[in-house]
Amino acid sequence: MNLINSGETCFSSYGEEKPRREVDKGFVPYVHPGNIVKRDGSDKPVTLLRDTGALQSLVSSKTLYSGDYTDTGECRLIRGISGEVLTVPLVEVTLQADEWSGKFLCGVADAL
Repeated sequence: MNLINSGETCFSSYGEEKPRREVDKGFVPYVHPGNIVKRDGSDKPVTLLRDTGALQSLVSSKTLYSGDYTDTGECRLIRGISGEVLTVPLVEVTLQADEWSGKFLCGVADAL
């Protein structure tokens, strides 16, 4: 699964508010509302995109604050559709959604 956005607006890693990105109509069947459960136990609404063909779940760096995840200290190599290989940090995120809930290891990417 991939995290598309957080609530009504997205935030950059510097806390700058960005306009919400609308989901392409082709992705609607694979989009689910959910929550990130922060380390302090509070929830943050997010939009999840299920991609069953992905080998690594990703989360957008624009939606995370340090209290939203646990840094594993590890990195993963991912290959985008262009064939370019990127190194992304690996974090543990606790997600709640109707379809699934639990702790997930996600790569943090600047763009999804």
